[in-house]
Amino acid sequence: MKKLVLFVFVSVLIIFSLNGETFPLEEVLNPDSIFVSSERVYITEDATIYVYSKDNLKYIGKFGKKGEGPGEINASRRGGLSFKLSVVKNNVFIHNRSKVMFFEKNGRFIREKKLNGGFIREMIPVGNNFVARSFKMGENRTRTESISIYNNEFKKIGEVAGKKGAEFSRGSFVKIYFDQNIFNMNSHGGIIYMNNSKDFVINRYDENGKTMNPIKIDYSLIKISGSKKSEIKNYYKNDSRFSAFWERIKDMFDIADQYPAIKNFFVTDNRIYVHTFKRTDSGDEFYILDKSGKILNKKVIPVASNNIIEDYPYFIESGKLYNLVENEDDEEWELVVSII
Repeated sequence: MKKLVLFVFVSVLIIFSLNGETFPLEEVLNPDSIFVSSERVYITEDATIYVYSKDNLKYIGKFGKKGEGPGEINASRRGGLSFKLSVVKNNVFIHNRSKVMFFEKNGRFIREKKLNGGFIREMIPVGNNFVARSFKMGENRTRTESISIYNNEFKKIGEVAGKKGAEFSRGSFVKIYFDQNIFNMNSHGGIIYMNNSKDFVINRYDENGKTMNPIKIDYSLIKISGSKKSEIKNYYKNDSRFSAFWERIKDMFDIADQYPAIKNFFVTDNRIYVHTFKRTDSGDEFYILDKSGKILNKKVIPVASNNIIEDYPYFIESGKLYNLVENEDDEEWELVVSII
């Protein structure tokens, strides 16, 4: 498995050397995510945010302190990213579990606000408001999920969509590529774009939660082979987080027979870049749509894989793909910038 991952990694680097420009990141040791604004590139690592100039990728500085106090980030790598970073009117906006924080673009703390109302995740700005995904546990192990709108004082003012009474069991451990695990959300120009099903459908809402016409593309789902399912299970079996109690959880996996249509998507510069699960020797399939959903182009774009489940962190902004890649030979991280 390690040889396979190394082969894919080397292959991707060869492709990138033809299409992208590489910038070494001497400051970064183990990044979690990347966000690109009109002026800055922000790379997160645990509770630290590294800041780079977008124009020349020069290092500007860092900010972020781990903790529970004002301006501090309660960061944990368990269960995925522990905070969501975006930019609001040239300020850095961070949603960290039960609070939101604002920083100046270079890191000076401005203010924070505690949040109430259940387990709230992935809050992002939309126009003059904010949108977030939240969960509440009910009776009989049921879970209520909602996508809600908040005003600029972070009071809930509406609900976009929700699933009530969704089945939830702590004994099921993980369901990979099933509807209840599919969720991608972006905002641009005061519009919310959301994909939460296996189909090539992006639902749209205005900043107040009013439903707009969805984007729908005919797309044939890709089958997940038996050998691929075995590879996925072997990945988790050998992962240090699960290996010690693998025998207890190995039968709790539930993997779909098909990948969803949409792996990820970005909305920027009046374009929607949709990343699918289709992968070739040259890279991954992307649909490029206008904001109404019309297909403008289909391209194969290389995105570096971290493992059989995850890609290395990447971001698309204004026609460029920013991909964090670990250079194992030099034991350092690099940022590869490719024109789409």
